[in-house]
Amino acid sequence: MHRTLSVGAFAAAFMASAVSAQQPMYAQCGGINWTGGKTCVSGASCQKLNDYYYQCLPGGPTTTSKPITTSTTKITSSTPTSTTSVGPSPTGNPYAGKVFYANTVYRAKVQAEANKLISEGNSALAAKVAKVGDISTGIWIADRASVPSIATYLQDALNVQNQSGKKQVVPLVVYDLPDRDCSGGASAGEFSSANGGEAKYQEYIQAVYQQFKAFPTLTLAVSLEPDSIGNMVSNQGIPFCATAAPVQKRGLAYAISVLGTLPNTYLYLDGAHATWLGWPDSLGPTAKVLGDIYAAAKQLNPNALVRGVGTDVSNYNGLDQEVTYHTNLAPYLTAVGYPAHFIVDQGRSGNQNITRSGEDWCNLKFAGLGPRPSANTPSSIVDAILWVKPPGESDGSSDPSSSRYNPVCASNTSFIPSPEAGSWASGSFRAMVQYANPPL
Repeated sequence: MHRTLSVGAFAAAFMASAVSAQQPMYAQCGGINWTGGKTCVSGASCQKLNDYYYQCLPGGPTTTSKPITTSTTKITSSTPTSTTSVGPSPTGNPYAGKVFYANTVYRAKVQAEANKLISEGNSALAAKVAKVGDISTGIWIADRASVPSIATYLQDALNVQNQSGKKQVVPLVVYDLPDRDCSGGASAGEFSSANGGEAKYQEYIQAVYQQFKAFPTLTLAVSLEPDSIGNMVSNQGIPFCATAAPVQKRGLAYAISVLGTLPNTYLYLDGAHATWLGWPDSLGPTAKVLGDIYAAAKQLNPNALVRGVGTDVSNYNGLDQEVTYHTNLAPYLTAVGYPAHFIVDQGRSGNQNITRSGEDWCNLKFAGLGPRPSANTPSSIVDAILWVKPPGESDGSSDPSSSRYNPVCASNTSFIPSPEAGSWASGSFRAMVQYANPPL
């Protein structure tokens, strides 16, 4: 379940909330596209962290940030360009100078689609489709049966790394929390908190850990349980989600305490997306949930680390919208001791020339392939643009007889027919290729 709004409504809501009054300590006070207050309370000064983010930090007199022009830098739904290079964050970007691994399983699915198009006589579209197979996509570990396949993927990535001499970044998704997708059901999982799911999840995490541990020279970018934090923040009025929340929080803390000890593994908890948790009244609660989970993980293992937050996973928001969300959330994260670094899914965000609501999340028929995976991002707090959700894999079935059916998947904005979540959706994939921005 998602908070309903149009893209324009989100921007208007945030602009309406920004006032000219002095900004509190650690709040944003300037930056490209910032429309809020630009002065700080007494005892703080408005200091530049990057072109997109000025923050009220202790020290110095009350200060007003200098105006920033946007003539040299523009964020659009296509690959961002700039006349200046945006450097890494103070702690360094773990993906700088590395290559995002394109896995062979996804490549095979894409090639099969291209071959099908050739057999249908559509060689022009087939040529575009074939290019997608060379793009990095997330590897989803969505059940216990998938865990052994991790070694297969990582061994192939290691082979590529050794043969090419280029360090590989492997994007993975750990996705098997008990009572998963409590608000929607279209991606419900195998574990139930009412049936020993918490203990089973811990066993799953331990198994994943053993797989990751065997490949220390690869760099792993891991999204932890997409949608989980969104449900904890905004869907506690749903009894199933309210019951699931404490179990899921403990599960996430446990996952961090185990996986967060691996030096080559960078963990990102869920941050939903800008049009779900990016509202002004959601930023504080979102940061609190993330901070509480991280603190609980530290109690289990003081040496465990998270890297940051992953946003827009399996969604369609444009890059500019998500970076604005990151920028606004960052000071709240810092205030609770949570690292303010981000990855953002842009695999299906290429077509922003549409009006949609926050409920249009299932197999959007107007979606287009978006900016390609890269560590060259428009903000130093954004580690990478990724394709976490592999384009072509369904969000959920449009068939009412499906056990995981959600009516949203049969809405006027959804591609119909569509198969079960995770299954290959040929029709919607072809549409995404045609709507791709940048084009293929």
